[in-house]
Amino acid sequence: MGRKEFEALDECELERVLDATDWGVLGLQGKAGRPLLVPLHFVRLGRSLYFHSAPAGEKIDALRRGKAASFVAVRPLARVPSYFFDEARACGATGFFDPRTTYDPINDRWITVMLSDRRAAGSSIEVGLSQTSDPEGAWWTWRLDGDATDVNWVDFPSIGFNKNWVAVNLNLFANSNDAYSSSKVLVIDYPTLRTGSLTSSWFAGTDFATAPSVTLSSTENTLYMPVQWGHFGTGNGAYRVWTVTGTAASPSVS
Repeated sequence: MGRKEFEALDECELERVLDATDWGVLGLQGKAGRPLLVPLHFVRLGRSLYFHSAPAGEKIDALRRGKAASFVAVRPLARVPSYFFDEARACGATGFFDPRTTYDPINDRWITVMLSDRRAAGSSIEVGLSQTSDPEGAWWTWRLDGDATDVNWVDFPSIGFNKNWVAVNLNLFANSNDAYSSSKVLVIDYPTLRTGSLTSSWFAGTDFATAPSVTLSSTENTLYMPVQWGHFGTGNGAYRVWTVTGTAASPSVS
């Protein structure tokens, strides 16, 4: 696989994953060579997987053809109902939206951001950092006010990092009519974040949809944030590059 750090070859680990789930997707070669994906419940016994099936059907035909098969085990971590089934528990416009998650292989941490309270004075940004390399383990989480004036709501987070900072660019829109107002970037002290504390600075005046870079380097001190600038949709656009420099505790954006 492309990301060798996620490859699991130890049989005990594979068995642990399988035993923690009760359904998966069986991939087979169907009629005329077309892919056939079959969701099903299963149990593991030793090195074998068992599942219920009718004695005849497309799945059995594909198995009897003896071609290669694949199996993906699935474990849902949470279920968010729709308004159709459960209006009280549904995730609506005032709930969380626009999640972004990235992985830092140098420090073995998962970084996530999401937004909440669209078109409301309580618009906010949620930041999370895994305490270890395990995304299913413990996390530190924080919630920050998206707009101190409560006039705008924040949208479309773009996340990047380097060894010094985690940066999240945001676009601001008016609560009253959704008109674009401005953009700004949240710059977080990354070494301090990895200790479980959040120290951050806001910098206003970035461009619409500025994109902080994911910087896979243990030595690069500058965090670059490119953005398409001007002439949108004309084919004549240019690129501007914002930078975050300084120290982790005292950043500067230009």
